Amino acid sequence: MKYAWIDAQRCAFGLDEMCAVLDVSESGYRSWKRSGRPQRKRLTDAQMLALIQSIHVEFKGAYGSPRMVRELRLRGFPASKERVERLKARMAKTAFLKVPVCHLY
Repeated sequence: MKYAWIDAQRCAFGLDEMCAVLDVSESGYRSWKRSGRPQRKRLTDAQMLALIQSIHVEFKGAYGSPRMVRELRLRGFPASKERVERLKARMAKTAFLKVPVCHLY
């Protein structure tokens, strides 16, 4: 919404002034102008933690950090293994190990 307003007012005000007043970046505006949306979908830690928790529930706790990173990237969110491990530790959830049951009679 802010970017559309900036675009409409370009002839009256300078880009740097409008971006400073509206607290948006010039690069974000230019990215929006090129493609209609910002390039990166960087999430805050709280948003990433909520997403990790929902994936954890969805897959019944079976995903460790490598698979969680892969799933986040498939959903279009940039994630590193270190960040996912840090957030999972904060969440205090780890993947369940699927151990084969061996019955000896």
